[in-house]
Amino acid sequence: MDAVSLDNKKESLYVHFTQHDTLMCVFFSSRGNPGAHVLILQRRGGPEATDECLQLAANLAVFYSDSRSERKALVTLAQPKHVVKPRGAPLGAVKLREEWKVLTGFPDDVPEELKQAREESGQLEEYRREDKAKHRKRTRTRQRQEDKRKTKAKRDRNRDNPPDEDPY
Repeated sequence: MDAVSLDNKKESLYVHFTQHDTLMCVFFSSRGNPGAHVLILQRRGGPEATDECLQLAANLAVFYSDSRSERKALVTLAQPKHVVKPRGAPLGAVKLREEWKVLTGFPDDVPEELKQAREESGQLEEYRREDKAKHRKRTRTRQRQEDKRKTKAKRDRNRDNPPDEDPY
């Protein structure tokens, strides 16, 4: 049995939507908060995931999500066949057709090695919470500027190259 934390959006998308014929998987996602997804991969005929294993995976899902600064958070469990990517949604965004269970995750109960590894990786606790709105606003502003630039360029092209006169 393996637990996989999917912090990389492309990796997450690949694993979610790849068929695993020999695996029975459990998908974990922090409820209502963007962030990491966790999969428990179980071989068919192998041992079932214990309650301790499910709780550790729920703790990991909260620890790697935007709700890591909370004392506890809800985690949704589902089978991967019920996880779908909505059309036009960004990478990493998923929709659950059916929930299997809901657990409470405690980010403080994650092993110390993982907390230290996160600190050493350079990711700050406040990164997602505080900078996300600024980034979104900046991105929207840049998109509007790009749209205006394209519209102006299109007008200029039409002005420089008027349509041919009708020969009839």
